[in-house]
Amino acid sequence: MIDPTDFTIASSGGDMTGTALGTSLASSNVTIYSTSGASGSDGDINVNEAVSWSANTLTLNAQADINVNAAMTGSGTAKLAFQYGQSAVSSGNASTYNISAAVSLPSGSNFSTQLGTDGTVTSYTVITSLGSAGDESLASATNSLQGLAYSTRLSGNYVLGADIAASGTSTWNSNSGFSPIGDIAAGYFTGTFDGLGHTIAGLTISRSATDYVGLFGLTYSAATIRNVGLVGGSVSGASYVGHLVGAIGSGTVSGSYATGSVSGTTQYTGGLVGVMASGTISNSYATGAVSGCIQRYGWTDWHTLLAAPSAAVTPPARSTAPASVTVGGLVGQSQFAGTTISWQLCQLARSVATSNSSAGGLVGLGQGTITSSYATGTVIGSGLVGGLGR
Repeated sequence: MIDPTDFTIASSGGDMTGTALGTSLASSNVTIYSTSGASGSDGDINVNEAVSWSANTLTLNAQADINVNAAMTGSGTAKLAFQYGQSAVSSGNASTYNISAAVSLPSGSNFSTQLGTDGTVTSYTVITSLGSAGDESLASATNSLQGLAYSTRLSGNYVLGADIAASGTSTWNSNSGFSPIGDIAAGYFTGTFDGLGHTIAGLTISRSATDYVGLFGLTYSAATIRNVGLVGGSVSGASYVGHLVGAIGSGTVSGSYATGSVSGTTQYTGGLVGVMASGTISNSYATGAVSGCIQRYGWTDWHTLLAAPSAAVTPPARSTAPASVTVGGLVGQSQFAGTTISWQLCQLARSVATSNSSAGGLVGLGQGTITSSYATGTVIGSGLVGGLGR
C-alpha cells in the first residue's frame, strides 16, 4: 500500500507558495489535490502561508483533513470549496477541516463543503455584516447576523466571512440589545453556523425577563456551532442564559469561546452555554464573569420542551417559591447522561457567583462525561459548590 501524500502551501519547503496560488487564481479556478503533494503520508492539505484572491473558485480536495493554519482572504467574487475525506465514502468518515486562522470571504453563497466521495455538497451563506435592529423580522435581511433570527432562516447553513463589530447592539430595541437566534416564538435553530475563525465583538443582550438568551437562544436537532469567538460584551436574561447559546436541545459546539459577562435572574446560567440537554462541547472556553440569582423552572419543564419541540410550546410559569440556582463558568447545567464536555483548553470563568446552591467553575450541575478539562476561577455559593462542578 502507498500512503497518500500531503499538499502544503508554504513560503518555503512546501508544494506551492501562497503568492503563487493567488496569482493562479487571478486568471482561473484552481483545484489543489492532496495527492499532488511531494511529501507526507496523511493525505492532508495544509495552508501554512496566507493566501489572497479576488476572483474565481479555490477548491481544496484532501484525501483526509484540511488544515488552515494561515489566513485565507477572498474578496470580490472569490469562492472557496472544501472537499475532505476524499479517500472514502461519507459514512463513518472521520475526516474534517480545522480552522486555526481566519478565513475571509465575500457575502453571499461563496463557501461549500463535501465530506467523502459520495457526500452531499453543502452550500453556505457567507455573513459579513451585523445588520440592524429589526432584521429578525425581515425576510429580506438574508445576509446579516441579526437576520439569521428570522423564522425561515433557522435551518440554514452559515459562515462568517469577516469579524463582526457588535457594540452598537447595546442601544437596539430600547436597550434590550440583539435578538437571540432561535427561541420559543420563532422556532429552534437547527442549522450550522461556522465562524471560520472570526470574532463577534461587543455583543450586548439585556433581557432580564426573557428565557433562552444568547447569540443563539435555543438550538435543536443536531444544530452545529463552531469556530467562533465572542469578545467582550455582556448577556443577561432570565432562565437558560449563555453567551454563545442559551439552551442546547441537541447538537454540538466546538472550537468556540466567549470572554464577556453573563448573568441570569432565575436559572441555568453559563459562561458559554446555559443548559445542554444532549450534545457535545469540545475545544471551547469562557473567561467572563458569570452570575445567577434564585428561582427556576421546575425540573420537568425542559424535558417537556424536548418531548414536543415546537414553536407552539409555551414554558410553564416560574415557580413562586425560591429554588436552587445552577450557575457554571462554561455550562450552567448538563442534564442528561449522554452529554459530553471535553478538552476545554482554557482558564474558565474568572468568577462564578450565586446566591443559592449548585455552582461550579466548569459546570454548575450535570450528568454525562467531562474529560481533560479544568477551571481556575473563584466559585461562590451557599449550597452544592465545587471548583469544577457538581
